[in-house]
Order: sequence, then structure tokens, then C-alpha cells
Amino acid sequence: MLARMRELAPEVTAASERTAHSNMHRYFAWLAYESGDSRQALTMMRRSFALAPARFPLHWRNWAMLSAAVAGAIVPRTALCAVERRLGIERRGTAPAR
Repeated sequence: MLARMRELAPEVTAASERTAHSNMHRYFAWLAYESGDSRQALTMMRRSFALAPARFPLHWRNWAMLSAAVAGAIVPRTALCAVERRLGIERRGTAPAR
């Protein structure tokens, strides 16, 4: 689909393609974080930033995912789980705390 869009509207596609790829890497970061791989999530967020550095700071989801990836990489796992339970964050394969 992207190749076809490049043919039909190359100027529009070029303007939004880097942002779309940046958003895709943010999604990959979420998947990595959700599976417990915070370091990979951080790597994906670096790539997301590199693809669209001017637009990256403008979206709150980038800040939220970046914060989670950094916290996951430096905060001990038990402390991070406690914070996630407190915030109601549920990762894949885990049950919410009651």
C-alpha cells in the first residue's frame, strides 16, 4: 500500500512516511515492554526518535512509552511491578492485582 501511495502522491507520502515509521517503532517498543524486555523497548524508542526527531516530542504517547522503557530498564523488576499494579497497568500474561 505504501508503494502505491508513493506513486500516487509522493510529496504527501514522503512527508508522513517518517512519522508513520516512528509510530510503528513506538508500537514495537510497547510490544517489547509488554513482554518484559524493557531494554529492547528502549532501543525501539531510540529508533522512533531518530525517524522523526522534530515531531517526537509533540506526542504524549512518545513521552509515556519512553518513560516506561527507561523505568523498566533501570528500576528493579519487583519495584516496577508494584508501580504497575498501583497504576492498573496489566502486561500480557499477567493478572491484575486485586
